[in-house]
Amino acid sequence: MRSEAWIISCLFMASLFFPLAVLFARRKEKGADLAAGFNTLTESQKARYDRAAISREYRDLMRLLGEIWLLGAVLAHWLGPWAFAAAMAVMLVLCGRHIHIDWEKAFEKYRIDQ
Repeated sequence: MRSEAWIISCLFMASLFFPLAVLFARRKEKGADLAAGFNTLTESQKARYDRAAISREYRDLMRLLGEIWLLGAVLAHWLGPWAFAAAMAVMLVLCGRHIHIDWEKAFEKYRIDQ
């Protein structure tokens, strides 16, 4: 595959994450409902968590992932598929930090009534 294809692939991935960052930014506290697992909680459970902080963290994560993919697109000009692989590896590590089986563990740092 030519380096242009890797650049386009990185730009495509960036185009997925930047709109998500804007969505979290625009929805402010309501953006927390877009966080995986938070929408499944009852209203009384949701009230115990700082929704604005959840939304800000996911907004920042989506923006960071978009920036990583943009950097991957720039580096793909010289490194080709290696830049794409590096961007993918960084994305998987960052997203892996936000994956939890237990929803209480996932949102414990946002608890208001600690």
